Amino acid sequence: TISEKLELDEKPEITFYDGPENSYGAYNPGCNSVEINSKNFQNPKEVIDTVAHELRHAYQYQRADKLETM
Repeated sequence: TISEKLELDEKPEITFYDGPENSYGAYNPGCNSVEINSKNFQNPKEVIDTVAHELRHAYQYQRADKLETM
């Protein structure tokens, strides 16, 4: 999985929300969750790209929290 490839110590939970169509997703570090806008489900490639993008933010946050760089 992407989380394993990024070697995330704490894998984020994937959650869904209904937001405006121009909103794709976000990483919430307080909850350690990747939030995906369910209005974009008609485009599976966009959902996959968004999950990967937000997991990268999770990776960056976890590394910065440990004062690591990669």
